[in-house]
Amino acid sequence: MPLNKMVEAGNVAAIAKMLVFGRFGMSNLETDKLYTQMSNFEYLTMEQISSLIQEKGDGKRIYMKEVAEALNVEVSRLSHTLGRLEEQALIEWKHDPDSDSGTYIVLTESGKTRLDNQEKILKEFYQNVLNDFGKERAVNLVKEMMELEKVMRRELEAQ
Repeated sequence: MPLNKMVEAGNVAAIAKMLVFGRFGMSNLETDKLYTQMSNFEYLTMEQISSLIQEKGDGKRIYMKEVAEALNVEVSRLSHTLGRLEEQALIEWKHDPDSDSGTYIVLTESGKTRLDNQEKILKEFYQNVLNDFGKERAVNLVKEMMELEKVMRRELEAQ
């Protein structure tokens, strides 16, 4: 029986294979070519820094620990990326001697411009994708993927 028929029939092994293959297939799409302003992870980091600063309300800085938690990555991995972003003058990374939270990050004007440029590229690409796939379908898919991820995290934590 073909794999897609087994999935439709509710075969657990077939569903698991399709989840693994689907994740692999999506991660192997050549979307890296969309990241002309910075790498994918640098973009995610910059976007998260920008969002967290806006949420915080002071509009100025965010602590490295908060960014690492939001991205669900180790501080060491984030530290390496922040170093590259600082070398490109996209962020300023400073130590706060008056805080227990350690180092904080500020987006530079150059960083804000590069982030905006990258977001324009991604917005245009995904607008075309949504036009073809359907916005409502995409929204429902994202909601389902988020719920599936929560359940999978719970199961992994129980292992």
